[in-house]
Amino acid sequence: MSLYTRLIGIEKPRVPVHVFYALAHEVQRGEITGLQAKNFLGLSNGEATEANAIIARVTGGFLTAEAVHQILMIAERQGGLYDTETTLKARLGVS
Repeated sequence: MSLYTRLIGIEKPRVPVHVFYALAHEVQRGEITGLQAKNFLGLSNGEATEANAIIARVTGGFLTAEAVHQILMIAERQGGLYDTETTLKARLGVS
């Protein structure tokens, strides 16, 4: 299982995109820890690493948080754009 397939909704339990986005902001604001966010979402260590890779795209200035949110909402819709792990990772620029 991967975070990407859980965000898309291919694998269960699904990670709701809006909740992922909100938790990332709470961590950024210092209201909760990354560990609290990981536990809240029930992420494995590997999935937490994948979450950090997405967040690094924002903190590194490659994507805005809003762009990531929009990309994930498109992926979650499973409408043929970013609805596989490969296409989602490519769009986010993660490997």
